[in-house]
Amino acid sequence: GYFVDFAGSTLGIVLLILLPAAGLLVLYWSKQRRPQPQAEAAEGSPES
Repeated sequence: GYFVDFAGSTLGIVLLILLPAAGLLVLYWSKQRRPQPQAEAAEGSPES
């Protein structure tokens, strides 16, 4: 009932797409930010 009505609305569709996308972005960011210091250190070592 409510969920079908919600998903049927434009705002509902936008939210259903954006919310999971935002969650994936946050997960991707957190995974990217962790190895970054190691990558920067690895890149910095050959320079020095």
